[in-house]
Amino acid sequence: MAGFRYYNVQLLPIDVHKRGDVGKAGYQRFFAGLRQRVARAVQDRRVEAIAYGLRSGLLFSAFTVEPADDYTRGKFLKFDVAESVIDIYTSKTVFTASPGASAHPTYFRFAFDYERHILAVEDTLGRLPSTGQLIKALSHLLEPVRSELFPEYVLTIDQLTASEAVQKVFNEAKGFRRVHVTVTFANSDKFVQSLQKELREKNIHQVEHIEKASKGSLMDSPTDFGQYLLQIAQRYGNASISYVVGQGKTLKRKIFRMKDHPVRQILKEGKKETEPQFIDRVYQSIPVAEKRASAPVRTSND
Repeated sequence: MAGFRYYNVQLLPIDVHKRGDVGKAGYQRFFAGLRQRVARAVQDRRVEAIAYGLRSGLLFSAFTVEPADDYTRGKFLKFDVAESVIDIYTSKTVFTASPGASAHPTYFRFAFDYERHILAVEDTLGRLPSTGQLIKALSHLLEPVRSELFPEYVLTIDQLTASEAVQKVFNEAKGFRRVHVTVTFANSDKFVQSLQKELREKNIHQVEHIEKASKGSLMDSPTDFGQYLLQIAQRYGNASISYVVGQGKTLKRKIFRMKDHPVRQILKEGKKETEPQFIDRVYQSIPVAEKRASAPVRTSND
């Protein structure tokens, strides 16, 4: 059994009046550029030189990148750099590691869909870095490639949020204190709605929106506009919602953060299934993940 989380990875034109979408061919070229960068680091046994340093002291990097016609498959690696082992009683070195040695390597398989620009990353046993740390790590790995191949574009990475988690908030909320949502425009008109299209046409890359009640009071619900932004943020942004549950004197405050509720899917590996066959199913799971992040959320006013 393998669990996967999903991330929207976009290259957005800095000026939409001068540049269009990079499209499927652009994303294929983007990951081919990543492959070259990673292959050089692996060949030189210097993957730590391109890796991102996690808070835990471990490093995170892409390790294999294999572009194909419709998607790229590969593996990320979380690891430490073992240098030497010291005898604590004598303070003498009893073992010196060779370059590239790691005492705790963990591999995470991935698939990136060029058409949907969505990345599926393995999260078995919860060993994947936290959402914030993983997005920083991915940005660290991809930014040099973007800078070289697509200097007139910016890179954005957003985790796909499960619509059912947002729906649960509206099902149980008795009132709202504050809603804070941030969205970016999408780079494929096939998947955008009217607001995202308007953001794109006016060269607006990001919208940040806050709704809040006065101290000691509650909002009945977010505005229609706020709910619309929340809908978009499930795929193209992030949000936090402060709300209350319960009745009367038993009201209890809760805080919902989209980053804590990713779309997560479990895929069972067949006994006779080859690794490429399994990763192909991971690729096929991406449209399902996108659909789970796109389901409309219904409020009590609907």
